[in-house]
Amino acid sequence: MSQYGARAMAAGGFTAAQILNYYYRPAVVSDSSHRAAENIKVHLTSVTSATLGARTLSGTTGWLRVHAGDTPLTSNTGTVTLSVSGGKVVATLPTGIKKTASRIDVEWPGTTPFPGAPTTVRVPKANGAAGTLELRHGKLTVTVIGGKLNIVNELRMTDEYLYGLAEMPSSWPAAALQSQAIASRSYALRNMSGVKTACDCNVWDEVKSQKFTGWGKENERSGSTHWGSRWTAAVDATISRNAVGTPVRAKSLWYGGVVADATYYSANGGHTRNSQDVWVSAVPYLTARPDPYSLSASAHNPNAAWTATVTQAQLTKAFGVKDIVRVSIEQGTDLTPVSLTAVTATGKTVTITGKAFRAAVPLKAAWLREFVPR
Repeated sequence: MSQYGARAMAAGGFTAAQILNYYYRPAVVSDSSHRAAENIKVHLTSVTSATLGARTLSGTTGWLRVHAGDTPLTSNTGTVTLSVSGGKVVATLPTGIKKTASRIDVEWPGTTPFPGAPTTVRVPKANGAAGTLELRHGKLTVTVIGGKLNIVNELRMTDEYLYGLAEMPSSWPAAALQSQAIASRSYALRNMSGVKTACDCNVWDEVKSQKFTGWGKENERSGSTHWGSRWTAAVDATISRNAVGTPVRAKSLWYGGVVADATYYSANGGHTRNSQDVWVSAVPYLTARPDPYSLSASAHNPNAAWTATVTQAQLTKAFGVKDIVRVSIEQGTDLTPVSLTAVTATGKTVTITGKAFRAAVPLKAAWLREFVPR
């Protein structure tokens, strides 16, 4: 799915189901109970030490509860400092008491594990190590992997995890947001089938999985506008709940009796691509098809057209010859280069594949139309 294409389709009156059908057919949107109330494990950070703090939504200091193995739960105000000793996690409470275990859980009020006043916890050096990540839902599980604290957020995938995904601007039309929620849920479901040993997680909190910013996304505001509520409303529109609010069914993409691999990206050059042309395997629902929506005015796509300067050194690396004066492009049906042919100052020609060129020359997208010599 092209996200900008989804935006344009939504602006044109298409529903989320129609958007997803356009990009992923013959995969279908299904209202499924599969893992509807299960937790996903999201890796946040790997550090040698960390200090966690909590605050209520009203701004006062919040409670943190630490559980070390079979040790009874202990409630604390202030901060909890985590460190590593002897391959185990050490949690130092505000009172100076230390808890040591191979795994320590940290909980805060207003969550499923710890009922109470709504509270958030702050985790430093998370969000792809970009800064402090504020979390509203679930709990933290802390173990030691490779001599470092491995901090994971366990929370309900169907709604709580999706609330924190920053994969699409919340200001976009509701149908686009709902299509993103369904695609993101499908991606998460695929990853919940196994735990990555490198992080004891199902997914990372960054773009190598899906960008997870937690409470920052859910509580996103600009002036008097609560943009985050538009995104959470779109997520909720794809969920059915029981009387106490627990998800019992949710919409996701399926094909052949299994959850579809609903990969998505920002935009394209007017055509999607076959999965085998990007990766290796052919996937029936990831096929090349025209995508005028990604380039339409209603997409507001900042990359509908772009230019990049390619140096002679980069061209030499790609083609293996020097003094290139002209490069021509043979486009495929998906509008990406099948091959490129370079002509040197002496008239020598060298042809390479589009994949080989992109491997040698970093460009923002695969859709390359022409070279303009300088």
